[in-house]
Amino acid sequence: MLVAISSSGNSPNVLAGCEMAMSLGGYVVTLSAMKSDNLLISQGNLNFYVPAETYGAAETCHAAILHFWMDQMI
Repeated sequence: MLVAISSSGNSPNVLAGCEMAMSLGGYVVTLSAMKSDNLLISQGNLNFYVPAETYGAAETCHAAILHFWMDQMI
């Protein structure tokens, strides 16, 4: 499983990682923000989009999602 995080949703290295993981049959979870038409939204099996307009707000929301997810697994 790949968890891909990009606040802009358009980071070339993150997108390339998603493409590689999917080509190998991996499961991809994405977390993105900024614009709802970012490229990362279409790259995962499960996608989380945060309608934040600043990096600080986006990263804070992404951290909250990841903390909640990990708490549920423990």
